[in-house]
Amino acid sequence: MEKLKEPMAVWNTVNLTDIKPDRFDAEYFRKDYQDNLSYLKKTGDTYKFSRLFKYIKRGSQPLYSNNGTIKALRSVNVGFMNFNETRQEYVTDSFFETNNRGQVQKEDVLITSTGVGTLGRTSVWFYNDKAYCDGHITILRNGSVDPYFITAFLNSKYGLIQFDQNFRGSSGQIEIYPYDISKFVIPECLFPHQQEIGDYLRKAFELQQEAYKQKQKSSEILESELGLNDFQKDDSKFRVTRLTELSGSRRFDAQCFKPEFLQYELFIRENNKHNTLSELLNRILKGNQQFISSKGDKPYVSIKDISGIDVIAKGNVSIPLSKAINEDLLLAVTGATIGKIGIVNRYPSISFSGDILGLSVNKEKISPWYLLAVLSSPIGQTQFNRWVTGSTNGHLSPSDVRKIIVPRIDSLQEDKIENLLRTSLKSLAKSEELLLKAKNRVEELIEVAATK
Repeated sequence: MEKLKEPMAVWNTVNLTDIKPDRFDAEYFRKDYQDNLSYLKKTGDTYKFSRLFKYIKRGSQPLYSNNGTIKALRSVNVGFMNFNETRQEYVTDSFFETNNRGQVQKEDVLITSTGVGTLGRTSVWFYNDKAYCDGHITILRNGSVDPYFITAFLNSKYGLIQFDQNFRGSSGQIEIYPYDISKFVIPECLFPHQQEIGDYLRKAFELQQEAYKQKQKSSEILESELGLNDFQKDDSKFRVTRLTELSGSRRFDAQCFKPEFLQYELFIRENNKHNTLSELLNRILKGNQQFISSKGDKPYVSIKDISGIDVIAKGNVSIPLSKAINEDLLLAVTGATIGKIGIVNRYPSISFSGDILGLSVNKEKISPWYLLAVLSSPIGQTQFNRWVTGSTNGHLSPSDVRKIIVPRIDSLQEDKIENLLRTSLKSLAKSEELLLKAKNRVEELIEVAATK
């Protein structure tokens, strides 16, 4: 067998004048990081963010409230297309007014400052609504440049590599300080084009809003048709369960019969036509954990690649061990993400990880899009929570997934919900295309200026 070659060390020489007073670690001075800064300087003058923004500070830990009306943003909320698609939490007006450090203003640039996989996510708060940021988000405000333009730059490879260079901490918990972000540099050659680049993102965010409104409209139709408009949630803590219910469910634990998990199911059984999920599926497909391969050409997704109700592959494999086809649903069945669900819409087929179940829908009995609307709504989500087993790491079994109750409504209204969700995902895809155009334009301008 051929002897494996030893990996070669990568050396880099750094001038003493380039040593920062707070960074002496070799990681910060990696050759690719230094080459990036040198390349940006080849374009001509560069500006530090500290010169472009008067305010670069972290948010503050919110005091969450069930009675609050002002949205509290966590680090996972920040990122392109994430504001409306993640769990919502709120603070009260009085808390917001007396804690100005985390207050968000329209057109603030928001940057996730902590976490493996989330650090460096950047977006613009483009709403008129008040919001409050937690301490894992850095706010950039009062800039002399277009915030949408800055967001495009930070999403480009020349911005992302500066996040990689400046993070601190270990693999378990990494973060970037506002001071580090203030040292980021951006080439002056981009500034004459900031309106053009910013407009790409402005339009992209408008399309996001359209997509969100379409999805919300589909939810309103579903709730109206089922008579849930005036539905009163059951806040009681106790419920008497009949012996026949215990034997039918094959569960004897209180978790399975909590009123909050049963309320939608009981309402639907009493007031609406319905099917069990087992009656509407051709089969349930189990996923397989696989390593992403740079040589692979088959799309592969894990839980983190289910974005809202969409499925977006971030990597490929050479030989898929599991396969879902177009308009199958992918359901997360382990951990904190149980119930997260999306539809295979972008690909003829896709491979998926072991913490996901593929639901092959019988299209003669139900539209996959209408089923998606039900399962992603509180109707489906509370039922998924009911059937979770396990303590420290929950799990949803295929046999329990089959028990989920699916309400049926007028076929014309089911079709209307399908059309709204299809249009919503089309709007999001167009939005992504505009973000890509903005990033590509940034990179093109830098490369032209650096090679003159």
